Amino acid sequence: MDLNHARLPFRHTRSEREVFYQTTRFLAQMERRKTCLATRHRFATSIRYYNNSMKKLLIADDNPQIVSVLEEYARAEGFDVFSATDGDEALTLFQAHDPDVVLLDVMMPKKDGFEVCRTIRATSQVPIIMVTARSEDFEKIMGLEIGADDYVVKPFSPGEVMARVKAVLRRTDMDSDAAAQIVHGTLTIDRDAHTVTIAGKTVPLSKKEFNLLWTLAAHPDRAYPREQLFDQLWGYGSYGDVRTVDTHIKRLRAKLNVAAHPDWDIETVWGVGYKLKLYADNQTQADTHSPTSTMRGEQ
Repeated sequence: MDLNHARLPFRHTRSEREVFYQTTRFLAQMERRKTCLATRHRFATSIRYYNNSMKKLLIADDNPQIVSVLEEYARAEGFDVFSATDGDEALTLFQAHDPDVVLLDVMMPKKDGFEVCRTIRATSQVPIIMVTARSEDFEKIMGLEIGADDYVVKPFSPGEVMARVKAVLRRTDMDSDAAAQIVHGTLTIDRDAHTVTIAGKTVPLSKKEFNLLWTLAAHPDRAYPREQLFDQLWGYGSYGDVRTVDTHIKRLRAKLNVAAHPDWDIETVWGVGYKLKLYADNQTQADTHSPTSTMRGEQ
């Protein structure tokens, strides 16, 4: 069928015709976008995210055209992809391949997305992103209450879907960090107790400030772009912008500077973002990064 010239018999209601034409235009647009992926595919085999290991993505949707486009985008991003067209098949593939993230359409034959989500949540905490053609709030609330991590409404941009997939994986990777405590010299961060101490002195932090410090301290000397910190800690699509990260870094530095910490510091990586810098030579760091140094207040 030519999606660009599809027609619906006049006997259907006006609202039904509008939904039909909106859907066909969306599918035609997605088909055209597939032609833009050829160049990206040349690099797909070399793309490896998350510690150079391919993440497994399960796509469950009863529309083969949507599945085809999402598969193309996901493989171009370096994902190992499995796809299902009904609820039963989705559960079978989930058990067989143990995916790292699931894209789950709500309206599917045999078992709908809600039932599949409930079944998966009975045994697994894998990230689940629900996909639906309807934007009613009660559906979103139901999906989130039964365990979904995010929600996407059709029509959508495949690029946005992939960005949401990667964002939810980053948050999951942070939450699943096995360490309950991080210690770097005078700095001790206890995730279970939600406390931060510097040379034995407790520093009260907000939840966002704590998570921001934990993220930087979990990988010292690694530069985190502002955009990555924003997506990871505030969530993809959150209101605000990446300058929110700068504001929280400024507050975090002010609170941490109540006690001397010559063996580490939060540094600005110009044009990129921030990192927790560890210093082997404490005296050198103390001379150049004292609590009164303007470097700590820079953004």
